[in-house]
Amino acid sequence: MLRRDTKYVGELKKAAAEFSKLLAETEMAAPWKAEIVQKLEKYQTDFYAWADGAQEVARHGAAMSKEFHEIEPVMVDIQEGIERRYDQAGVAEAATRGSVRIWMLIALPRRRGR
Repeated sequence: MLRRDTKYVGELKKAAAEFSKLLAETEMAAPWKAEIVQKLEKYQTDFYAWADGAQEVARHGAAMSKEFHEIEPVMVDIQEGIERRYDQAGVAEAATRGSVRIWMLIALPRRRGR
């Protein structure tokens, strides 16, 4: 069942039915048989509940993967856009610094001359 294969649910049903048949044919005290039957039924109930939950988790995981696969190109486009804007901002900042440096060099000698 850890492989998420539903065949194990069917195999458990078959094995439990065979076991119950053999148990009924054994010469064992009735209270012991009843206790074994009760524990087997409890195990089956818990196993089926777990199997249903595991299948539901697998379905949700597959749906989530499908949705992510559909939005992944959009996420890549956004990331590339952000990187492009970051690079453009770096270029603009370098140009601004260069311009400020030039204006400071132009203004500094004039200020000293006063």
